Amino acid sequence: MSLQGPRLRSLKLDGEVLRRTRVELHPPRHRAVRAPAPTTARTHERRFEVVHANPFAEGQTWVGSYVCPQGRTALALRIEAVHGDAIQALFDFDFGGGRATGRFELHGTFAAASGEAMFEPGAWLVRPPGYYSVVMKGRVSRTAYEGEIVGAGCDGYTLRLR
Repeated sequence: MSLQGPRLRSLKLDGEVLRRTRVELHPPRHRAVRAPAPTTARTHERRFEVVHANPFAEGQTWVGSYVCPQGRTALALRIEAVHGDAIQALFDFDFGGGRATGRFELHGTFAAASGEAMFEPGAWLVRPPGYYSVVMKGRVSRTAYEGEIVGAGCDGYTLRLR
């Protein structure tokens, strides 16, 4: 089927032809699109080198913060034990400079193929009223662990190895 040549196009309202227009149809023209030139502007994206060997070790503390409905909250992820890709940790948090502090156990796994770690909550050790334990899921480098707090209306977290 050729796309070249004139065609009639009609504009109708309630079945009555209001206007007829002759339309010329042509095959699409392909042209090269040049990639934008590199800029010297800084980007907010960081290079994140995912590791494929478990970066967590007993005695480590990963510190940073996360965002949940109460607001930005300080977090210390304390690694208690590591057995292969299985990790036992503590989730210590502090909201508002001591207004609400808490601690619960985490049971995690590290997936070497993807460089991701996921922690499921365990028992509460110190639970402030109205707080819930959460699941952490994210990517790990040698010195950073970034991801999302799953559920409870929460957002992301960023932790750095101290």
